[in-house]
Parts: sequence; structure tokens; C-alpha cells
Amino acid sequence: MHQFANKINLKYTQFEASPRDVLMETLLFLFGVLLSFSAAFCWGISALLVKISVIKVNFVQSMILRGIYALPVLFILVLIFVALFPDINPFAPIYYPIIIITILSAVALFFGDLFYLISLSKADISFSFPISSSYPFFAAMYLFVLGLEEFTIPIIMGTILVVSGVIAVSKVQSTNTARITNVKGDKKSLAFALSILSAATWGIAVVTLKIILVQNVHPLILNFYRILFILLIAFLFGSSFSRIFPTLHENFALNLNTILKNRTAQITMGLSGITAWAVGGTLFLGAIQIIGANRATPISAITPLVGSLLGFIFLHEKWTRWHLFGLILIILGSLFLISS
Repeated sequence: MHQFANKINLKYTQFEASPRDVLMETLLFLFGVLLSFSAAFCWGISALLVKISVIKVNFVQSMILRGIYALPVLFILVLIFVALFPDINPFAPIYYPIIIITILSAVALFFGDLFYLISLSKADISFSFPISSSYPFFAAMYLFVLGLEEFTIPIIMGTILVVSGVIAVSKVQSTNTARITNVKGDKKSLAFALSILSAATWGIAVVTLKIILVQNVHPLILNFYRILFILLIAFLFGSSFSRIFPTLHENFALNLNTILKNRTAQITMGLSGITAWAVGGTLFLGAIQIIGANRATPISAITPLVGSLLGFIFLHEKWTRWHLFGLILIILGSLFLISS
């Protein structure tokens, strides 16, 4: 009865909403959209920092170094947040059940990145990246099947247009960022499967984040725990995997000597972790909480375009008609998502 009364109350409130309430809801929605674009911008800066790094690091090394720099920044932000809002205790028992799902989210993000990295050893970035960038489709499918969010025609059309724009921009990424020579045959088939697997895994990470944020967990606190678990997973994976599979030691070794000796690498990878994980991750989680994962995910997936723009401005990289075509698709898709 109480729930039924609440529903009637809600409907009545929505029906009697004042212009001021409508304006505030609109501004809040636009703020969520801004957070999504800001997250993509942070991830684009991170990609640029990794690109200009003077030293090549393997997957585990880069994950650990990013986490080592990002975690203290997040911890300081959490302390500031707790000082401003003393009624909220980030270590209260109410958060402990949610930690299990947070661990699942960290595992999904970790292995999504791992599958993507392995796919790069089998084919060009221009081949693997567009496929892995389809993760908004997987996230949308999971959310729809689980009934976590509603999907309208504008949201579906916007998602398709944004992902298509990302793929168009990614077609020229190999001109400036490709590190692996293109190959054919079985390796390319494996790269395709791994890229799809990375997109599907990243989609799972988005869904787990959505489930947690529904419980009104603050994005900043959630991101702190998530990065903490990713760092622990990276240490555990790097120390155990290289012993079980010594032939893959070069790609997954935990040894940090090569990177700790290079100050420039520490700065670039450290700033990459701060911008992508500490700032970008928190902004993305905030966007999910405000406008939903069905809108925030495709909007924030425009990172390749942001990276290309930053490369054009700071590294004097060339822009082609594919960049312009991708930009138009992304703008159209974003308008569909915002209008929904």
C-alpha cells in the first residue's frame, strides 16, 4: 500500500511539476551529458600521454603504474569529500555487500583491457580498436536483457551513430599509432575474436557499475574501490601468470625496473592514470548515475575522436575525410541521445 501511494504521489508530482522543477531536471541532465564528454576528453588526454611516452611498457606494468599514481589522488579526493559531507562514511557496513560487485567490475575491466592488448599483438590497431569500440552495443544489450534501463528509438539510433563515428575515426588511427604489422589468416581471426571479447567484457563492467550506482553509492568512492581492486588484481596476475607461463614473461612480467628507471615514463604513465582512471573514471560514473548507462556509455565512447583532435593540435597529426565523417556521425548520434 505504501509503495502504491508513493507511485500515485510520484505521478501527481510529475504532473504538477513546476517550470522551475523542469528547468532543474533539464540542467541536471545536461550536466550528466557534460560529464560523459568530459570523461571522453580525459581518456583522450590519457591516450595522448601514452603515445608520447618514450618507453614501451607491458600490460601489467602500465596498469600498476597507472594505479599507483591514480589511487593516492582518489584517496585525497575521498578525504575531501568525507570532510565536506561528514554524514557519509565510505567505510560503513552498508557498502560492504556492494564491494563484491565492485570486484566483479574491476575484474571485467582488467580482463577487457587484457583481451584488447593481446588482440593488438595479432593485428593492427586499426583492425582491433574499431571492433573493441563496439562495447556500447554489448552494454546496451545487457542492460536491456536484464531490464535495468529502457531503450527508446532515439537512444538506439544515437548509439548506432556514435559507434559508427568511432569506427570511422579509427580507420585512420593506424597512420599515427599502429605498432604492429598487419597480418592475415588465423592470427587475424584470433584478433577479431579477442576484440569482440574485450568489447563484451567492457560491457559487463558498465553493467556492474550501473547496478552499484543504483544503490546511491557516490561515484568518487566507487571509483576509489574499483581502482584499488584493479591494482591488486594486476599485482596478483603479474606475479602468478608469468610463473605459470614463462614464455609470456616479457608481455606480462611484474618487474618494474625498466620503467622505474625512466623518469619521463613515470610522469607520462602516471599522468595517464590520473586523467583516465582518477578523473575520467569518476566523471563517467557520475554520468551513469545522472543520465543512465544507456546514454553515458555511447557518448563517452568518442575517445578516438578526442585523441585525434588532441593529436592534431599538439602532435600536428593529419586529419582526413574519415575524421570529418566520424565527427558528423558522432555529433548526430549525440543529438539523438540528448533529445531522448
